[in-house]
Amino acid sequence: MNLDYATIRAPIDGRGGIRQADTGNIVHASDANGLVVVTQLRPISVLFTLPEQVLSKLQDNQGTEGNYTVLAVSRDNTRVLGEGKLAVIDNQIDPTTGTIKLKANFANENLRLWPGQFVNTRLLLTTLTNAGRMAYLPSLFRPTKPCRCEPSR
Repeated sequence: MNLDYATIRAPIDGRGGIRQADTGNIVHASDANGLVVVTQLRPISVLFTLPEQVLSKLQDNQGTEGNYTVLAVSRDNTRVLGEGKLAVIDNQIDPTTGTIKLKANFANENLRLWPGQFVNTRLLLTTLTNAGRMAYLPSLFRPTKPCRCEPSR
């Protein structure tokens, strides 16, 4: 047997899910489901929303998206799961909810963030020198729904 034709390699680094085909099944290259779903875990992105009032604070600081630090925190707000950088601020406000979507990228070296996981986020807007504390958003705002992790694209 030629192993070059019998070895399956994924085009991305990630974790394989539950197999979708069993031993003895006949599979074809054109099958829609494939053998297994490989999900990228490093890096990972977190999508979250903030109230539209926060947009003016982001604009006031005039930093590029990558300069903002975002913390992913467990649902019970007891543990920081990761620290990432803001990657994207959506170009429109959702008129039905009055929120704006944001996306942050996390290295996820310790694999604490998982695709589909719900987390709370904290966005660092500014650091006050000689104050000993940092101002985070949404410390004054309660999100209307938890944030969701997704593989980076």
